[in-house]
Amino acid sequence: MEIKYFGKSIFFIKGKTENVWVNPPNVDFFSRIKDKARTVIFSEERNNQKEWFNREEVVIFGPGEYEIGGVGVIGVNGGESTIYTVNYEGLILGIMGKIKEIPSDKKMEKIGGVDLLLADVSSETDLKVLTQFAKKVGTNYLVPSNFNQDGLRKFLDITDNEQMEPIGCLKVSIEELPEGMEVVVLKEI
Repeated sequence: MEIKYFGKSIFFIKGKTENVWVNPPNVDFFSRIKDKARTVIFSEERNNQKEWFNREEVVIFGPGEYEIGGVGVIGVNGGESTIYTVNYEGLILGIMGKIKEIPSDKKMEKIGGVDLLLADVSSETDLKVLTQFAKKVGTNYLVPSNFNQDGLRKFLDITDNEQMEPIGCLKVSIEELPEGMEVVVLKEI
């Protein structure tokens, strides 16, 4: 699996057989981009949701259970946003927007374990709660999104990664997951 970051909370996930877009800004952006996907996932409600109806892609807005081309998606209401787990080529990918408190035990049970977590670190996210959540679900890779330089600095300070340098894309396989949690900052494409 390969993950690219397009700024704000926008990611493109390329797999061997399926691709997924996370939080594309609008249909026009999606139509112009060369990287195509059958699945589009939104972690937070959008004003432009209606423009995504009647598309050929499978568009996921909110809690529920979905399966698209062998990719299993579970969405759980996380209060501020929907927290998704995506079973993708043997890896469990977590996608979340803002978080201010750890979800209930019942919701945490539904979320389960997460190998790689794409998480909002904007000023509306409680960064300590985010890191507690990531540890609780056993995250191996924690990838921040939706940050300005000050927000990123605070996040890296909380996770003891002050010297972290951004990379172009993240390539992940189930055979090469790190022990413990590793923070990875992606450069905006």
